[in-house]
Amino acid sequence: MSFCPGSRNIREPTPEEIACPECGYAVEIWTKEFSRACPNCGTRVYREHRPSCIDWCPYGKECVGPEVYATLRPKATEAQGPLEPLRLEHEEAQRQLGLLKGAGLCLRAAASGGSQARDTPLQGQRTLEKALGFLEGELAFHFRREEEGLLPLLEEKIGRDGPVANMLQEHREIREVVEQLRRLASRLPHNGTLAPEADRAVGSLVKLLQAHIDKEDAVLFPVAQAALGETGLAELSARWASLQPIAT
Repeated sequence: MSFCPGSRNIREPTPEEIACPECGYAVEIWTKEFSRACPNCGTRVYREHRPSCIDWCPYGKECVGPEVYATLRPKATEAQGPLEPLRLEHEEAQRQLGLLKGAGLCLRAAASGGSQARDTPLQGQRTLEKALGFLEGELAFHFRREEEGLLPLLEEKIGRDGPVANMLQEHREIREVVEQLRRLASRLPHNGTLAPEADRAVGSLVKLLQAHIDKEDAVLFPVAQAALGETGLAELSARWASLQPIAT
């Protein structure tokens, strides 16, 4: 079996000594590990996270084995501090996805031309407008906080390739679909034949946003928690303090 060269540090681990942030004790952490408790004071010490195949490759778990994979992948529940508001905003986004799905159902019914289609175009438009209000306001500000605060700081620690580049690309893709929906929503009252196109755009956005949320919760936030440390997280909070929400 041939192995990806990106997993070499995992398959052929080497030790690193990381100073405990509480007592300064040199904690030995191997490159196949993500963290270890300090033997002197018990504080959880994290090895600096560097992008590897297991972060984004769909075959990462198979390549390094499930036990090593589970050890190296940080847990979403370990993300705390200033990253907590981002995760809570994800919960609100999950609720808003319900609005989008509802708008899609109405638009689909309108496109079908059935006996119940008379009132559904207006209902679909109203529901879509509510969802767009969130997407162009709260979600746009959420993206801005990541792009002007979290992602630049994370890039300094682990580079632009991998998680940072991936998240920025997904932000662009989501924005493009939101803009498409805005254009369609403005024309729906005058052109009912656009309902199928709007429905397809809604379906695309639901899939994109759900996958994006899952990836940030499971990978980006825990990686940032470990890579930034207390100093980086404090700087993140300071950067966010100067940002103003987007007016809608």
